[in-house]
Parts: sequence; C-alpha cells; structure tokens
Amino acid sequence: MSVFSWSVKPNAAIAVIVTLLLGACSTAVTPSPSGPSTSPAAATATPLPTIAPNFGRFSGRLTDAATGKPIADGCVVIATGGSCQPASPRTDADGFWWIDLPVNVDWDFAWTKDGYQPEKKRLHSAPGEQVIDIALQPMR
Repeated sequence: MSVFSWSVKPNAAIAVIVTLLLGACSTAVTPSPSGPSTSPAAATATPLPTIAPNFGRFSGRLTDAATGKPIADGCVVIATGGSCQPASPRTDADGFWWIDLPVNVDWDFAWTKDGYQPEKKRLHSAPGEQVIDIALQPMR
C-alpha cells in the first residue's frame, strides 16, 4: 500500500491524501467480510479489501482495441497532465486495475501503455464501485 498526496485543483490550497491500493501488488489483503464480489475484482487472484468509509472504488479492465486482449502493466494516471509514477496503479496480467479514492471529487484519469494512444476521462467519485473498462488504440 502506497500513500501520497497532491493538490486536487491546481489553484486550491486543499491537499487530498490518497491511498493507492494496488490491485497487482504482491501483498496479501484481507478478504471482504461481505463475501464474493460480482465486480471485475472477483477475477483477481487476491481478493480486494472492503471500501473504506468516504471512499469510492474505480475498477475495470484495460484492453487492446484492435484485438480485445488484456493489456498487462498498463498505467493508470490520476492527475491533470500527470505522468505515470512508481506509485501509479498498474494493470495485472489480465488487464485489471483498481483504486479507492475519496468521494465527491472530480478526478482526471489517463490510461497509458507504450505503443498505445492514451485514453483520458474525468470521473466523479461516489460511494461504492464504478467499473470503467478502457480499450486503448494501438499507435500506427
């Protein structure tokens, strides 16, 4: 588990502490007491932890738009104009990614992988889980 902070809005003085729970990490996590999930997280080898109060979960699969195959080691960037960082969430071998973020915030996401055109979206966090599947276009 990695923890870092950044400014939510470039001109705002408010910093948000974000806990990145990396779906592809090798650290074991405690299974959810609510039982099995029907989300994409159910396909991962390591069960995802319960979503903390005042946090929402974004998750999904990153695939190649031309072949439909999963993209492993893709980067999920959370920040305007940001670039992939060592603490950025990465996709696993099945293209699965996830992150828990504070609710009621607009987040700028970008999905990147060498050899593909990046995909960008602004998403609003809410309680619960939002599944965002992304298909990246290969570069020509």
